[in-house]
Amino acid sequence: MKYGVIEQMRHDYPVPPMCRLLGVSVSGYYAWRKRSPSLRARQEPRLEAEVLAAHRRTRESFGPERLQKHLDEHGVRLGVHRIKRLRKKLGLRCRQKRKFKANDQFEARPTGGTEPAEPGFHCNLAESGLVRRRHVYRD
Repeated sequence: MKYGVIEQMRHDYPVPPMCRLLGVSVSGYYAWRKRSPSLRARQEPRLEAEVLAAHRRTRESFGPERLQKHLDEHGVRLGVHRIKRLRKKLGLRCRQKRKFKANDQFEARPTGGTEPAEPGFHCNLAESGLVRRRHVYRD
């Protein structure tokens, strides 16, 4: 973290005073610059793509625990905390499912004419008890 700050500001300020100010050695900073990225840092872009693809495959409805099982089934082994961190970094959130709520307050209004579909066909849903009538529409 400190080396990253020095790296960003080295064009504006000399490196040795910044190293002294942040409490790191100058040789440590230059060794950090030469060092190749860690295994974890090299895996990060691929794992971000895997988590994003899994998130979309699951219709954005799985949390980290279920997403971990889903990824494991597809051959990607990740810990829950790493998935949480990647989701936060990518700005991914679950879609909340709405509770099903039956709407029996309104009776469906006929869209066509007033004639039955077949000759002799008659069905009054309000009388049969299948639909509670709360509103009566009169034309």
